[in-house]
Amino acid sequence: MIVWTIEHAKKSRYIGRITVSTEDKEIAEISKKYGAEVIERPEELAKDETPTIDVIFHVLQVHKAENFEPEAVVLLQPTSPLRNAQDIDNAIELFLKNDCESVVSVCEVEHSLYWGFEIENRYLKPIFGGKYLNMRRQDLPKVYTPNGAIYVSTPEILWKYKSFYCSNHSLYHASRKEC
Repeated sequence: MIVWTIEHAKKSRYIGRITVSTEDKEIAEISKKYGAEVIERPEELAKDETPTIDVIFHVLQVHKAENFEPEAVVLLQPTSPLRNAQDIDNAIELFLKNDCESVVSVCEVEHSLYWGFEIENRYLKPIFGGKYLNMRRQDLPKVYTPNGAIYVSTPEILWKYKSFYCSNHSLYHASRKEC
């Protein structure tokens, strides 16, 4: 999955530098072999519960110490590989052409959350109240969920919000195959 991600990042018209953050020696060797630079991830950032944004901040700090500050950050998580260079470029172009602070790739949710329930005191309770329960599926608002494939923003926005999710982010609507 890391090779697929690196290869498609290399094919992007916009990505000039590919950095892989890892503590795993095998992933580091493979990443270097396929043309990515590798930043050794500290042990405290290599835990299952480590937020991805903390890893991004570490990479940005390492780059800054090397006198490199990227104009934009494009996160391509190898665990969400169903995207290609065209998808990457489309998401970056959406970011560049729109007045937004970030772009997040999403998939339309097949079964609307407006028909969703939570359990309260052992009983089902509609998440959005009863308003939507008698509506036809086609009449419900469309709902989207991030697919983890592509995130685009600037370092400044990431530092400000500590996230790709901010007050003004656009969605890159992934095809069904990517969801």
